[in-house]
Amino acid sequence: MGRFLSLFCFLFVFSLQGKAQQDVLPDSLKRSEIYLAWNDDSALRDSLEIKKIIPHYHESRYVERHVEYGIVKKLLSVRKLSRFQKGDEARFMFLFNDPNFEPSGTRTVAAISFQGDDALFELMDEMKYITLNTKYRPLINAEFMPSFNGGYNAMMKYLNEKVRLPEDLVMPESCGAVMLGFVVVKDGSVKNLKVIEGCNDILDKEAFRLVKSMPKWQAGKQAGAPVSVFVVLQLIFKR
Repeated sequence: MGRFLSLFCFLFVFSLQGKAQQDVLPDSLKRSEIYLAWNDDSALRDSLEIKKIIPHYHESRYVERHVEYGIVKKLLSVRKLSRFQKGDEARFMFLFNDPNFEPSGTRTVAAISFQGDDALFELMDEMKYITLNTKYRPLINAEFMPSFNGGYNAMMKYLNEKVRLPEDLVMPESCGAVMLGFVVVKDGSVKNLKVIEGCNDILDKEAFRLVKSMPKWQAGKQAGAPVSVFVVLQLIFKR
């Protein structure tokens, strides 16, 4: 009888573990919309000589450290950008206390926009390395860069009016911001949106939702014609 109970308990625990794994994997597939999906076609990667673009990446090491259930939640190249990190609160606090900001005196979310930064070239190369999508070729620089309609204060007003965070949310100790990369296309729409440096599931999904639902931007222009331009936006959350 004791052996039977032991065997039963083992099978029960094993089935729970299998179910837990099944629960995780489908969720990771859903998240492939939010994060970059890793293309595991090494032969294609070799044929495109894409390793020459990012020579300091070792494929197996990159996969081991950064690919989780087929997605990449954090790109290495973001560290080249002067972004907010935990511990930088004092340096970036002015973003939450703008006297011109309405409808309230303080903000729940602030943003830093990275446009035209040379580090974005390496970031885009890494995105190509991950996805093997060589047709992904928006501009980094344009004569007139894309902008949120109404400017920065209008974007802050939009973000803080639309943000939805759980009342009982405890901000993570290790982060508090989410970086997103996207393309403002010729008609001003936000396309190819991906989280490129995540924090946790709640903040990542909310940051993705906020940017995805943005109204059309003023498109970038080159020689008087609208062009598609790559933009990186970091959303910083504060409770």
